Amino acid sequence: MHKLLRLLRICTHLNRNRSRTTQDWREDNVRIDQNITQKVRAFVRFTHDAWNEVDPTVQWSGDSFPTMHSTFNVPSRNFIAKVTSVFSPTLLNEFSVNYGAAYGSPVPPAMEIVGAQEPAGYNAKNVFNGNVYNLVPTMSFTGGWGGIDALWGPWWAHQGMTEYTDDLTKQLGRHSLQMGAVFLWSQAPVQTQSTPSRQGDYSFDGSLTGNPIGDALLGLPASYSELQGYRQPLDDFHQFEPYFQDDFKVSRRLTLNLGIRWFDIPHVYDDKKTMFLASAYNPAQAPTVNPDGTIVAGSGPRSTV
Repeated sequence: MHKLLRLLRICTHLNRNRSRTTQDWREDNVRIDQNITQKVRAFVRFTHDAWNEVDPTVQWSGDSFPTMHSTFNVPSRNFIAKVTSVFSPTLLNEFSVNYGAAYGSPVPPAMEIVGAQEPAGYNAKNVFNGNVYNLVPTMSFTGGWGGIDALWGPWWAHQGMTEYTDDLTKQLGRHSLQMGAVFLWSQAPVQTQSTPSRQGDYSFDGSLTGNPIGDALLGLPASYSELQGYRQPLDDFHQFEPYFQDDFKVSRRLTLNLGIRWFDIPHVYDDKKTMFLASAYNPAQAPTVNPDGTIVAGSGPRSTV
């Protein structure tokens, strides 16, 4: 009782001056153009964006009061290199490589929870040892009461995408022929966003005292849940798009735009194999479940979480 009461008091008074929302944004651009020969030109451009946002409450959470807040640090970068070759007055080729990334790297995290560390004297034990940042547990109350929610931060994600493009243009009489292809490859390691959280989720519904706050003050939750650990899948996909186009000038008043484009977009796949794969499922290794929903100890494969 005293542990939860102390936690509630501290969370109520923490960081009252953090109700201000701020956004800082900066962009840097560098571009180099080079005429390699009279018929070959190239340019390279690099763009870096930095975006930092402070929210008065924890973003995406059920946090009701500005007792703790979240900060977003979302850098992004883009690189493009393009070569244009004029083979003849009627034949032109353009080749480019484009790379873009959002969220940069896991340090610093994309989202960080500030002012949500466990206060001194709070020593309630977790079921698992996954609360590595010592965040206060999530608390929800029925009856319209506001909750306390530190969510699952710090959290990070990364989106990296590389694109190769080649376009060949040929003027042939009344025909302007264009053909080429685009190959795109994306890799996106994303840390799990999951409820319950690793620091634990308490729910108070007043079923014991008739008042959810009364249950909380007595340290009597209606339910408690806790995430054992985070997974970090590596979601990849690739895409290939060849095309052919003909702008046919039939007359001064009529031009036909004809073309075909083929898309090959396979399913997203996980290089780390943290997702469920039907092809890898072995029914003989399925755990045994009791009628009450519990799992028989020792049945099924060992968890790798």
